[in-house]
Amino acid sequence: MNTPTTLYMAGLKYSLKEGHIRELLTPYGKIGEIELVKDKNTGLKKGIAFIDIKYAEDAHKIIENFNNKIYLGRTLKVSVAKERFVKDEKYYASKASKASQKKLEEVEETEKKPKRRRRDKGLKVLFDHLGK
Repeated sequence: MNTPTTLYMAGLKYSLKEGHIRELLTPYGKIGEIELVKDKNTGLKKGIAFIDIKYAEDAHKIIENFNNKIYLGRTLKVSVAKERFVKDEKYYASKASKASQKKLEEVEETEKKPKRRRRDKGLKVLFDHLGK
């Protein structure tokens, strides 16, 4: 299978730079874009990377060689990124922000919940009636 694949790699040391990851993975295949995920509030690296690999075969070699292996004292987790979309013939991992995910969950929750009548209005009418 010669399709581009995006890998998800977690458990990386926070001090690693793109060049370190590229140097580590290049012997296993052609490496495209590497995105190191950073915390949007602090700007610090989270030890997670999305890595574009030109060929799916190479991606599977990388998974076999690095998933659940210890690198620089940390256990790596490597898998094919779950959500992808195609843009300009290149695959990118879905990088939805936590805020947009939370907003989507809230919308879904609101759609699931049945509309409730306001109890206070009914109680107010009842107490008003009893009070007269």
